[in-house]
Amino acid sequence: MANVIVADSRCVARYVERTYGKTPVFLAYGASIGLPPPIWDQASVERWLPSCGSDLRPDEYYLVLARMEPDNNIDKIMQGFALCSTSRKLLLVGPCISREYLSLLRRLANKDQRIVLAGPVYDSKMKAMLRWHCAAYLHGHMVGGTNPSLLEALSAGNVVISTDVEFNREVIGNDGVPAFFFSPDAVSISKAIDKVDKDLILLKERARI
Repeated sequence: MANVIVADSRCVARYVERTYGKTPVFLAYGASIGLPPPIWDQASVERWLPSCGSDLRPDEYYLVLARMEPDNNIDKIMQGFALCSTSRKLLLVGPCISREYLSLLRRLANKDQRIVLAGPVYDSKMKAMLRWHCAAYLHGHMVGGTNPSLLEALSAGNVVISTDVEFNREVIGNDGVPAFFFSPDAVSISKAIDKVDKDLILLKERARI
């Protein structure tokens, strides 16, 4: 019934056209590029996360910045990380509205000292700092169009480890960004992390070019 339909990704636009016979206007999200990286502030990190903030250092943690929900494969990322051989941390930042799912995530985190379930952070400066200084960004989203969090990770020059779905491949593109894709299962995720961890310094240099 809409006069104009707007799609935030070409994948969504194709679905709407195929399903409803309407041609949407394509209008993607954007992200700021060319901004200087924020300076790492260890004291702020430790105030935000007093339980283990002292263990977080630049390039020494993998980052998930998302809503903690099954569609984003948070539990599978944690299970895959538990199988990988890295000595780095896995920092999971974001809210979780399901008590049952949060209980599952806490049980998984308690099995591996490298996994930090940090909860939400609403300070934009803190989020930018965590994003810019992570070893790599893990993106487990399966559904939706153009995801703003993925765009922000790319604009920060992150190495990206992502679920292999058409939405994510469209956003990441084929212009040389260091990106690694996984199926939503623990073994595939573990292999992708180990592959990145082995060549991380070189990959980060490529990502920032």
